Amino acid sequence: MIFVLCIPSMCALLFLMKLLIGVVGEKGSGKETVGSLILEHATPLTGERVRSSDILRETLTLWSLPSTRLNLQYLAIIMNGHYGEGTLSKALRPRIEKSSSDIVIFDGARWKSDEKLIRSFKKNLIVYVEAHQKVRFERLKSRNEKKGEGGMSFKQFMREEKVKTETEIKKIGRRADIVISNNTTVEDLKRQVEKAWKEKIEPALDF
Repeated sequence: MIFVLCIPSMCALLFLMKLLIGVVGEKGSGKETVGSLILEHATPLTGERVRSSDILRETLTLWSLPSTRLNLQYLAIIMNGHYGEGTLSKALRPRIEKSSSDIVIFDGARWKSDEKLIRSFKKNLIVYVEAHQKVRFERLKSRNEKKGEGGMSFKQFMREEKVKTETEIKKIGRRADIVISNNTTVEDLKRQVEKAWKEKIEPALDF
């Protein structure tokens, strides 16, 4: 029988997930779909998804407040404004560190502190999912995932694009390892994800 001795911090590193992938993109760009496609390619490896918005939703639920897009945006701004930049990113770190999965998808990274969090892990990639404004607007309206989105006007959509939680996304996208354009068909999106998997993601696993 072989025993492995290590200090706690070293042991923790041994059991961290193999690869952290941050998926970045403006609302309606298709981040969740891209994350799901990546995890499909990962089979039989294990994978899971974490979202900073889950922490925000849990907080709003505790206060019996609706999880509208604006409520999620403003809560993130208030938390970072009062408790310091990166507060939400710091809250997400333990969820990522506790994962034993081969791949963890950080869905919806949007702050500079999120980018810093992703890059702090030894094996990491950032995927930027881009799409035209009109395309994203129509997707949000038809999806109606968050309260009020089905009846949202384009003017309201544009106003939400300028909220502080959205302004860093393009900057992070310019530094991304992979850029995926999601303006046409699902088939085209699948082809791009498959290419990204073969050229960037699979080599980054490096078991």
